[in-house]
Amino acid sequence: MTEYPNWFDSVARANFTEFLLPEAGRDNYQALQIGAFVGHASDWLCRYVLTGDKSILHDVDTWQGSDEAEHELFDWEDVFDTYLDRIGLRAYMKVRYFRMTSDKFFESYKDMLDHNQFDFVYIDGDHTADQVWKDGAKGWKYLKQGGILAFDDYQWDGGKGPQYNPKQGIDTFLEVHDGEYELLAKNWQIWLRKL
Repeated sequence: MTEYPNWFDSVARANFTEFLLPEAGRDNYQALQIGAFVGHASDWLCRYVLTGDKSILHDVDTWQGSDEAEHELFDWEDVFDTYLDRIGLRAYMKVRYFRMTSDKFFESYKDMLDHNQFDFVYIDGDHTADQVWKDGAKGWKYLKQGGILAFDDYQWDGGKGPQYNPKQGIDTFLEVHDGEYELLAKNWQIWLRKL
């Protein structure tokens, strides 16, 4: 099996541990992750948070990469196979994966999604500012009051200009929804609790 970068351990694990471990074991805990890559975050969520009855993780990813130099180095079918190997049998019990864009997911499943569907939404997909803003806005719509929304890669810079980086989209989200959230963390990631 090919070794892929574990960005979850190097960037996200500390925030996941601080803000999500207190949620562990709740029944019917619903999580949405936009951008799953090889499943490091998925595996952690299943092991440590989604341990209650009927708890489900919804993973949305094209598993085709995006217009980033590093993504050109990956065999994306192997990335997808690595993800499937990592989640293993959990795919039948705790994980629902959707191999599509986040736009298609929200459009295709809008009639089945409840406006109070998710306890946790994690945005780590397409890094362009416009898409990050859209993913955040749509995730917020389906996030429960008191739920947590997190953006990854707040400080990431692909070197192509602000419109290609998450920060501009995240800052727009924060401005539009000012007063609707408690800011939990602002580091490499942004973590918010919906008021």
